[in-house]
Amino acid sequence: MGGRIFCMIYATFGIPLMFVVLINVGTIFADLAKCAFMCWLCKKKKVRPVDAKTWADKTSEPDKVSLGRPNSGKHVNIRDIAVEEQKRDEEATQKNLQVPIIVILLILTGYNCLGMLLFSAYMPWTFLESFYFSYITLSTVGFGDLIISDLSDPVFLCISAIYMLIGLAVVSMCITLLTERFVSLAMSIGKAIGLVQDEDGEEAEK
Repeated sequence: MGGRIFCMIYATFGIPLMFVVLINVGTIFADLAKCAFMCWLCKKKKVRPVDAKTWADKTSEPDKVSLGRPNSGKHVNIRDIAVEEQKRDEEATQKNLQVPIIVILLILTGYNCLGMLLFSAYMPWTFLESFYFSYITLSTVGFGDLIISDLSDPVFLCISAIYMLIGLAVVSMCITLLTERFVSLAMSIGKAIGLVQDEDGEEAEK
């Protein structure tokens, strides 16, 4: 009875803490996924980021321009302005970038297929059973109809634990990306039917 009480207390604090960690790690993974997707798009379209030095050299303005009166002594480096503009453009692009749903589903399916190969190699399961076990485990459903019964191989147990930890972070990442897609879709529908006012319209009224 004492062990069961300890397990309940441990789960009460441990599960929320685990969720917090997974949410933070999933957010980091989501940012990395968006950066990788943006780089892939740039490579596909053969678009290169604007180099601040090249941009400044191509302009007909001098490196430094005066602000205010001619003798005020306040100067602004035009290359610094180019760097700031480039950073703002990259941040805006990354913020508004959304990974397609098909890519998110492919990531989930691919990671489950990796687990399918792993568990089918070490356990007496078919590919379908291995995929099912991986999916049920990463979705935190855990029916318990399939369990890892062979505990004699410590290497396999360590690999399985690492796979599941990373898999939970990947699932959290995909949930974060899907949430962004659904929120953006809901906002678009709301603007289309007039329930949500556009930011440009609000600024115009002000």
